[in-house]
Amino acid sequence: MIFSEKGLEKGGGVKIAIDGRWMLEDTGGIKRYTICLIKELLKIDKKNEYYLLLNKPLSGDLIPCALRFLFVSYGPFSFQNQLHLPLFLEKNRIDIFHSPNFMIPFIKRKYKVIITLHDLIPYLYPQLCFRSKKVKFLLFFKILLNLVVKKADIVITVSENSKRDILKVFPFAKKKLRVIYNGVEEEKVILKEGKWNELRFRFGIKDKFVLYVGRQDPSKNLIRLIEAFALLKKEIEGIQLVIVGRKDFRYPEPFKVVKKLGLEKDVIFTDTVKDTYLPYFYSHAAVFVFVSLYEGFGFPPLEAMKYGCPVVTSNVSSLPEVVGDAALKVNPYSVKEISDAIKKVLLDEELRKKLVVNGYNQVEKFTWDKTALKTIKVYRELSKEE
Repeated sequence: MIFSEKGLEKGGGVKIAIDGRWMLEDTGGIKRYTICLIKELLKIDKKNEYYLLLNKPLSGDLIPCALRFLFVSYGPFSFQNQLHLPLFLEKNRIDIFHSPNFMIPFIKRKYKVIITLHDLIPYLYPQLCFRSKKVKFLLFFKILLNLVVKKADIVITVSENSKRDILKVFPFAKKKLRVIYNGVEEEKVILKEGKWNELRFRFGIKDKFVLYVGRQDPSKNLIRLIEAFALLKKEIEGIQLVIVGRKDFRYPEPFKVVKKLGLEKDVIFTDTVKDTYLPYFYSHAAVFVFVSLYEGFGFPPLEAMKYGCPVVTSNVSSLPEVVGDAALKVNPYSVKEISDAIKKVLLDEELRKKLVVNGYNQVEKFTWDKTALKTIKVYRELSKEE
């Protein structure tokens, strides 16, 4: 069903509008969070009515056909968003407006407002994303976020670590803050025979490789990962480092380090690959390494575990909370410690088996149905249905 700014027909039940405009601007965690949450909400909640707010058409295979849509002609940061969206939501008798990111209309009307605040990297650690728009306009971003947190009725965050950080900055938000973990899709992609050989040939990947999946901004710590790999190369021959993710030329430093260390033939930057191809990389990697300096949650380590890949990750921020005892945890500021951990996983077969088994068990703790059920509980809390 598609609706425009002309309004909806009358109907009963609690109406929840989720802001899907972020899905058109974000290709990472926020997009995944929104899609997976909506799919699970529609699957398990037959009582409430769900609407996805968009300003552009969305690919039909991303979301269930049973979902209702609301269309506007403006983005989340526009002046129209502040002036017109509150009236539009009221006109369409929306009871709860849920933004999967931090921007909302500041004019409070009858409907309740929820935001999901995934992390505070730009606010607390601007040096880890120093070329992002949020950091370029940091003072404005801080004022804006403070106002958003004050205006929201409920703030959802995705880890206990993020909760602690939010309360450091916004202690007034204690009563409205809820922790709801992200999930991992339960269905595994069925790997097609011959597809991996096609991908290997395209990117020049050998049999044994270390894998990283994610962005390339400084918070991801790619420079130390590449330096750790350089140490590893001195002891283990024929190994490669494969970096999967969109090439971000705002941060050219990783490319420069690869050239400086003479690793052009050993470090592969694939650029963006389809999500359906990621399981092939996870399934064939010798080890997955994710040594971020800060994460609000951290999807990739769990995704690697899902496909039986042993994981080395950081012992800071949310990552110990997410991986439990299913990964080898290191100090992400120590190049030698990162290198030694990768080497240990590569050479110790018993450790590899233990990490793989523990990884399968850890993934089961994070499911989207759990995320959706806890989110529904928040919706009911606001709608006073409990």
